[in-house]
Amino acid sequence: MQLSYAAVVAILSYTAVASPLTRNVSDSCEKQYEQCVTAPDANISTCVSRQATCDSACQAGYDSCRGGDNANLSTCVATFASCTGHLPTKRNVPDSCEVQYGQCVTAPDANISTCVSRQDTCDSACQASYDSCRAAPGANLSTCVSNYSTCSGHMPTKRNVPDSCEKQYGQCVTTPDANISTCVSNQATCDSSCQAAYDSCRVAPGANLSTCVATYSSCTGHLPN
Repeated sequence: MQLSYAAVVAILSYTAVASPLTRNVSDSCEKQYEQCVTAPDANISTCVSRQATCDSACQAGYDSCRGGDNANLSTCVATFASCTGHLPTKRNVPDSCEVQYGQCVTAPDANISTCVSRQDTCDSACQASYDSCRAAPGANLSTCVSNYSTCSGHMPTKRNVPDSCEKQYGQCVTTPDANISTCVSNQATCDSSCQAAYDSCRVAPGANLSTCVATYSSCTGHLPN
């Protein structure tokens, strides 16, 4: 069972207050990936492969949790997020932009700049369809979100916000002679700054969680985890 957009938002709202889930959870798949690609003589194909294996193990645990008797979805999501470093999405949908990217960077003699460029083009096409879907008369947001997730491999976010951390990362890795370690490090620094502002926003008197989430998403290019 895939999470509906409403379910993800509800769980996100709960975990953002009660049990913050961040991309930098110690030993999460994303954290291990960052450490791998920033290591001396890093091999991007090896790093991507290791992350895929790690994500698959987390997904198996998540599926088992959801299928258990009296399953608590919030607990399953929180455990998955701590394991992977991100909320459940449709990352492994065949032919999605994220799967194609994974195949591209793990191919022999992979060119990371080419792979990132292709993913950006793919994501842009998914975004255009998503925007058209939402603007159509009688639009069904759940259907639009589901179609977008199947196309891109992730839930709708603000990945393409100008100057967001993710956008800057995409520009960094597609420049001539790009240094992936530097790009990853710069993104981590950018994300940390956004996270600090998000944490401050949530604990401020009369905090508006929706505003905090929107500001964070514009800053990083993704929803809080």
